[in-house]
Amino acid sequence: MIGEKPLCMACKRLHNNPEAVTCDAFPEGIPVAILVGGFNHREAHPGDNGLRFVPLTDGAATWVDEKYQPEAKRERALAQR
Repeated sequence: MIGEKPLCMACKRLHNNPEAVTCDAFPEGIPVAILVGGFNHREAHPGDNGLRFVPLTDGAATWVDEKYQPEAKRERALAQR
């Protein structure tokens, strides 16, 4: 895959499946809209059965905040001054 790391790679719900990219929310396969990194799966997506992104670590949570809320990155930078 070329481009930005998908949100899924930092999610606790991701399955270790060599056959397909699956997770608890999408056991038959994660939709392309989420997998290519364009859709923020902290929000509802059709077919996710109410399951959303859960960060693997605090660092993953920070990365996602900065990815989808650029102002959060600026606020952290200002707080570190």
